[in-house]
Amino acid sequence: DDVLDRGVMDGLRELREPGQPDPLAELIELFLRDARPRLEEMRAAAAAGEWAKVGAGAHTLKGSASNLGARRLSSRCGALEKQGKMNDGAQASAILAEVQCEFEKVELVLKAELQE
Repeated sequence: DDVLDRGVMDGLRELREPGQPDPLAELIELFLRDARPRLEEMRAAAAAGEWAKVGAGAHTLKGSASNLGARRLSSRCGALEKQGKMNDGAQASAILAEVQCEFEKVELVLKAELQE
C-alpha cells in the first residue's frame, strides 16, 4: 500500500524534457512549500473552533495531494473538508490528526524522490 500512486509519479516523470526544469521536482517543491504552513493554519483554526476554515484548508490540500498521487492523504483531506463544512469539531479534530500523520509519510517519500 504505497504512500504515493506510482502511476501518477511515473506520468509526471514522463513530462521531463532535456534542458528544461523538471516538472515533477517543481510540483514536489511547491507542494512541500505550501502544505506545512497550510497544515499549521488548519491546526490553529481547529484550536479556535473555526471548522469552516479547517475545511477550506483541507480542500486545497486535497487537490495538491491528488496531483502528486498521494491518494490516502487526499482522501483524508476530503473527509476533513466534509466534517469542517458540517462544523463537526470532534470528528474534524480526529481526522486532522490522521491528515497530519499521513502528510508526514508523504513528505518523507517526496523528499526522497527529490534526492533521486
